[in-house]
Amino acid sequence: VAILVSAVGDWVALVALALQAKEISGDGMGGGIAIAAIFICLWAPVVLLAGYVGLLVDRMETRSLLLVVSAGQAVVALGLALLHSQVLLYVLAALLGVGIAVAQAAEFALIPVVAGGRPIQKANGTVEMARALGFTLGPLCGGLLVAAGGITAAMLVDAASFVVVGLAA
Repeated sequence: VAILVSAVGDWVALVALALQAKEISGDGMGGGIAIAAIFICLWAPVVLLAGYVGLLVDRMETRSLLLVVSAGQAVVALGLALLHSQVLLYVLAALLGVGIAVAQAAEFALIPVVAGGRPIQKANGTVEMARALGFTLGPLCGGLLVAAGGITAAMLVDAASFVVVGLAA
């Protein structure tokens, strides 16, 4: 459930941040460059930090690490909900991306613990199904939240998703 909530929250944020970037951009191309920059800020840390994050997760108590990172991500998402500066948008999005990198590695490292006596393959399948379902529902939820309550509402829901992950940890 925490993986599903996390994935929905990530995509709610992605939709909201892309729309916010488009709204405040002055790139003259309909916001295309600003939207691409948000995607880069969110996902580049996952790629660039993969090796370092693996070492971090291997060397630290994983549940505590996930709890701390989730709390940090909730604070960053709250900042994104309340602060509407173009520079802060990209800086905080990059910090959110760092949190995604660490949280995903920690979540994967915890699968054997959560699986208990069940086969790891089955647990991995369940986790990936939950993540894919979140990736499917998240953009829809993000669009609906932005339409109903604006970017702030969507980012507050994202912040709440990190609280759920932290509580699960």
